Amino acid sequence: MKTLIKTYLKNSFSFFLIATCTFGIGSTAFAATINGSGNIPVSVTGISDPVAQALANTFESSLINFYNQALEQYRDLMLETDNQIPATIEANDNQKTANEAMAKAIASDSDKAIQVAFGGVQAKDNASNTLFDLPAGDDVVTDNAKSSGLFFSSNDSFKDDNEEAAAGNAFFNNESLLGPETYSDKTDKQNALGYMAQLANFAPPPTVIRLGATFQVPIIDPKNPENKYATVGDKNPLSTSDIKNMQETLDQDPTYRSYKNLYRGLIAARSIYINNLSRSYQARVPQVDNKSAKQIRDERANRRLGQDYYKEMSTASPATVQRETLFVLADINSQLNAIRNQNERIIIMNSISGINQLTLGGTILNAQAQHIGKKVYCMDPEHKDDKVCTISTSMQIDSSGLQKQLGDLTGSNIDPSSIQDSK
Repeated sequence: MKTLIKTYLKNSFSFFLIATCTFGIGSTAFAATINGSGNIPVSVTGISDPVAQALANTFESSLINFYNQALEQYRDLMLETDNQIPATIEANDNQKTANEAMAKAIASDSDKAIQVAFGGVQAKDNASNTLFDLPAGDDVVTDNAKSSGLFFSSNDSFKDDNEEAAAGNAFFNNESLLGPETYSDKTDKQNALGYMAQLANFAPPPTVIRLGATFQVPIIDPKNPENKYATVGDKNPLSTSDIKNMQETLDQDPTYRSYKNLYRGLIAARSIYINNLSRSYQARVPQVDNKSAKQIRDERANRRLGQDYYKEMSTASPATVQRETLFVLADINSQLNAIRNQNERIIIMNSISGINQLTLGGTILNAQAQHIGKKVYCMDPEHKDDKVCTISTSMQIDSSGLQKQLGDLTGSNIDPSSIQDSK
């Protein structure tokens, strides 16, 4: 309370002094003083006594000093001269713009991943084949028997290929995704995307039978055993009516319903982990002035930690310090931001673990897909007399254990009995 009273009296006297000077010297002269072109009207001219002269000089010096402090506080309160305000506003605006762009990109990535997963039985093969063609460290050819897969200079005939393959190791390095604060060039982006693709391919999209005029099912082609997919409607594409009748028939089959529920659940669960990877990637893509949302966030959280800021505050007026105290509360963001960066790596590790668990679902789903694929293949009149369609087989797959695991992964409580395959 004493401090508040003291500050109030000091401020009151400051404004009293300014007001007195304003009326005493005139508004024009006072305006010049505020702008820095005038001086306080204090003079000791005409005092001849040495003691009085010394006292007057001391009083003049103290009064000028006090007046200047009051004037600085007046300028700050009336004109808001704190140069941290524009920087704060700009940082907040940039963060908002970057976050909005990042959110749109993440949503787009998630939509594309789901579209690919629903693309048909070859979706996972297409992704695997694309990655298989990318060179990496295991493609390095060396004449050193003790190389153990590491890159060593080899003879000239393999030099270029080896260098390209060694560079491909970035696709397997977690640092490619999380290391940069902002992806500075095309190579940085490619390395990060390559690493994400390798992780996603660890649990490829599930086997989805997508009906159409011509579509594939995951069974060995009876007419071409070298082809692991058989095609429905290859000679006579199905009509819209045929497709509708086939869909209605399948919808009545408990095994098909269980299969469809299972692959839909796998795609939904897989989306969680793909989304986490995409979020880390998009946070580092340049958004505003070649800076990523992560870089802007880091700079915004830490921009008041430089020496220039501390020097500025050490000479700032009380009003500036009071206002800046409120702003500096946002600097707690710096610590929260550090924790956020650490949590991001934990999320990635959890995502990898989740992707690994999804492989179990893919194994069971593949068996179901083959069973359903045979049934759909034989529904086509064109294939009803094929040998594969005349052999009667029975199949029962218990997916209750998998559904429970999926429920644990996604936090949902799915009743396994509602999707249990019938005999």
